[in-house]
Amino acid sequence: MSETRAVGRFLPEMTWIEARDTFARGAVGLLPIGAVEAHGPHLPLGTDVMLSFELVNRVAVALAADVETVALPPIIFSVAECAASFPGSISVPPGAFREILRSVLESLGRGGLRFVALLNNHLEPEHVAALADAARGIASPRVLFADHTRKPWALLLDDEFKSGDCHAGGYETSLLLASSGHARHVREDVARSLPAVTIDLVRKLRAGERSFPAMGATEAYCGEPATATAEHGEALWAALVRMWTETIREALR
Repeated sequence: MSETRAVGRFLPEMTWIEARDTFARGAVGLLPIGAVEAHGPHLPLGTDVMLSFELVNRVAVALAADVETVALPPIIFSVAECAASFPGSISVPPGAFREILRSVLESLGRGGLRFVALLNNHLEPEHVAALADAARGIASPRVLFADHTRKPWALLLDDEFKSGDCHAGGYETSLLLASSGHARHVREDVARSLPAVTIDLVRKLRAGERSFPAMGATEAYCGEPATATAEHGEALWAALVRMWTETIREALR
């Protein structure tokens, strides 16, 4: 299990002079991105954000020997229409999210930050498309985005993830169980009692459906949360860290 705080410094705790000097040394900004949305009756609304914080921490640790990093404040509001009908879910229009993301990145670039990695764990299609567009369309800073919903990265993950039926299922539940500081938020007794839910999520999203209840995820989850383990979560974290350390080191060559 990784430590609670990342090795890289946290930008909001720095002075502007420390930020200037850190940026000038070529540090890579690690931007945690997620959403606040329903994740079944067993995982917290902030699951995606918690997973992105954990990923920032683990990537910073993995890079510490040769790459300086700075942890950026998270982006926690995004397009979350699939879960919008569930209490506590917060969704913003795609255009608003794109504008916020672009403004944040361009502001960091004006301040001298050269590289920003978008460490994301929210997979709604409009959200992922906005991240990919930012990586292609912003000149400064250089935006890095390893999209683990696509090959080759998706091939490193488990069968549930590759099936697409992985919202609050065994995949995300295992990751959270293996997350330092966040595992306590998993309602394990509830997770163990949940039946598998198969809804062919990817096909329905491609067909234009944007409501979990309409797709058959009436409790805001699909997949098999009852199969989740911390051990499996550690294997998944190893794959996610690998894809990001390889992406960042390749960009710095």
